[in-house]
Amino acid sequence: MEGVVVTDLTDDGTAANVGFQKGDIIVAVNNKKIAKTSDLQRISGESYRIWRITLVRQGQQINVTLGG
Repeated sequence: MEGVVVTDLTDDGTAANVGFQKGDIIVAVNNKKIAKTSDLQRISGESYRIWRITLVRQGQQINVTLGG
C-alpha cells in the first residue's frame, strides 16, 4: 500500500485536533494519490476550501472532509 504514515503528532496541533492518529496512512487528498511525503507537502501548500482526505487506519479506509 502506498501512502504517507503519520508518525508524530503534537497534542495541541491541528492534525491531532481533527482526529488524526499515529499510524494513520494518508493515501489521497482531494482525490490526488499520495505516494510519498513530497506529494503531501506539495498538496498541503495549495489552497482549498474543502479538504477530502482518504486514510487507512488499522486496515480500514476512512474518508475525512475538513473545511467548508
